[in-house]
Amino acid sequence: MEKTYLVPTTTEYPPVEAVHQYTWRTGFRRIPWSAIFALVIVLICIPISAIILIASNGHPADWKIQPSVLLGLVHGIGNAALVFALWKGVDITWWRAALHGTTLEQLNRIWFSGTSVRSALWSIRHVSRIGIASVLCTMAGIAVSPLLQRASHTVLINAAKDVEMQIYLPQQLPSGFAGVAWNSDHPSLPGNTLLTPQFLLAIQLYWQGTPILARQEDGFVCDGTCRGTVKGAGVSQSCSSTTKTVDMTQIDATTGFPGFTTSFSRFLGTDGVTNLQVTASYISSVDTSCSATYVTEVCDIRLGVNTYPLIYANNSYILDSLEFSETLVSTYTTTDDLPDAPFESPAGLLSGLHWFADTYLASNSTIVHGTDPSGNDMYIEIPSGYLSSNHLNLTNEFSATVNCQFEYSSPTVQINDALNAVAFNAAQIAGMKGNAADLQTFPVLQTSPTIVYHSQYSFLAIGVVLMLLALVAVTFTLYGFWQIGHDTSLSPLETARALHAPILADGTNSSDLKGLVKEVGSKDVKYGVLAASGSHGGEVYKLGIGHPHMLVRHFTK
Repeated sequence: MEKTYLVPTTTEYPPVEAVHQYTWRTGFRRIPWSAIFALVIVLICIPISAIILIASNGHPADWKIQPSVLLGLVHGIGNAALVFALWKGVDITWWRAALHGTTLEQLNRIWFSGTSVRSALWSIRHVSRIGIASVLCTMAGIAVSPLLQRASHTVLINAAKDVEMQIYLPQQLPSGFAGVAWNSDHPSLPGNTLLTPQFLLAIQLYWQGTPILARQEDGFVCDGTCRGTVKGAGVSQSCSSTTKTVDMTQIDATTGFPGFTTSFSRFLGTDGVTNLQVTASYISSVDTSCSATYVTEVCDIRLGVNTYPLIYANNSYILDSLEFSETLVSTYTTTDDLPDAPFESPAGLLSGLHWFADTYLASNSTIVHGTDPSGNDMYIEIPSGYLSSNHLNLTNEFSATVNCQFEYSSPTVQINDALNAVAFNAAQIAGMKGNAADLQTFPVLQTSPTIVYHSQYSFLAIGVVLMLLALVAVTFTLYGFWQIGHDTSLSPLETARALHAPILADGTNSSDLKGLVKEVGSKDVKYGVLAASGSHGGEVYKLGIGHPHMLVRHFTK
C-alpha cells in the first residue's frame, strides 16, 4: 500500500523562530556528551577488570573485598553505562527517523526494540541498529557477569618467599660439654670417654630420627616449611685408599676373612692436631672366579665449622637429606680431645664422637668358606654391627649363600654424615642456653600452603569481546545526532507535543524538555473518556488524557 502524508497547501513556510523561541541549530554542538561519557565509562571498566585480575593473580586470598566481587561491581557500572548510552541512542534514532519521515509503526518499533531484549527479538524480522544493539547489550549484561566470576577463583598452592630466621647454634661446643676423659686405669669405655647426659641425648635423638624442638619465639619459628643454611660445630675428613686382590677360594673355613670392617682410633698428628681416624676395609667387587678387590680407606677426622643445610618444619630443625653436603668453613683444635688427656679432664666434641663411632658405627663381617652337605663350595657371611649389612650389595645376579659374591659399598660418606649429624644435634642442645655469641640470623626460603587468587584471562577475553561488540553497536545508534536541531528525549510530554496532543496545543514554545515542563507541568490531567467531534458530525468518544473537566467519564473519583 502506498504511504500518504499530509502536506501544507501553501509554499509559504514560517521561519523557525516563529515556531520556537530558541533557534533550531544543527551540527556538532548537539554532541550527546552524556552518552559519550557513558561509553567512556564502559571502556574504562574493561582495563579496570584486567587490572583486578592481574593484581590478584597469585596474591594470598586476604583481600577484604574479593576480586570476583570487585569484578561484579565494575561490570555492573559498565553495564549500567552501556544501557544508558543505548537509551540515548534510541532517543536519537527515534527523532532522526521522525525528522527524515517515517511511519508511526516504525517509530513505535524503534522505541519498542529499545525497551528489552524480548522486544528486540520480537522485532528481529525488521533488522535495525536499535534491535541489534539491544540484543548485544542484553547478552553482555547476562553473560559477562558469570564470565568475570569464573575469571577469578582461589586455589591452594605452596607459596614461597624469602624471609630471615634466627637460631642459637654455637660453632664450637663448650669445654666439657661432651663428657670427661677416661683412661685404662679404670673400666674400659668406648672412645675412652664418659659422656654427659646432654651429649648422649644428641646421639639418641640422631639414632631415633627424632628432631629437636626449636625455640618457640618470634624470629625463631617459620610459618610453613623453611630451608636455609647455618654455621655450626662439626667435623671434616680427608681420606686415602689402597686396594689389593684376595683369592676368596683360599679363605680359611675356621678363621674366615674380614669382608667388611670399620674401626676408630684417636691420635695426635705431627702438626699437634688431634685426629679421629676411621679405617674401613671391604670387598668392593668379586669376579666369577672368586677373585676379590679389597679396598682399605683411611679417613682422618678433624674438628671444624661447617655450613649445614636445614629444613624447619613442625617446629623443629632437621638436616636436609636431599641437600646434605656439609661445607667446611674453618678448622680448629682443642686440648680437650688429646688421646692421653688426664683422667676426668673435660672431653671435647671429637672425644664424644669417638664414643659414638665405637658404640654405633664399629662393624665387621666375616666371610667363611666351606662346603654344604652335598660337598659344594659355600660362603657364609657372619655380620656384626649394622653397617656391614647396610652396605652389602644384594643386587648380584646369583645367590651369595652358595658362592663368593659378597660385595660392599664404601661406608665413609655415611660415617662422616652421621658424625656431623650428631655434632649438629649437640650444637642445638648447647644453644638452648641462649648465649648471645651463639645467635645467628640467616636467610631461608619459606614455603607454606596458601590459598591464593588465580585468574583465568580467557574468561575475561570473552567478556571483553561481548562488551566491545555491544559498545560498537550502541555507538552506531548515536549516528546522525548532528541532524537534530535541539535537545530531545522520549519523554511522554515531548513525544506528545511532537504528535500534537490537544492538551499541549497552547503555550508550548519551549524547544527543550526542561522548558516544556516549566510551561505545562502544572496542568491538571486525568485519564478517562474524552468526547471529540467526529469527521461526519456528532461526537466520538475516546480514551485519553485530558483536563479533568473535559472527561465525560471518570474511572476513579
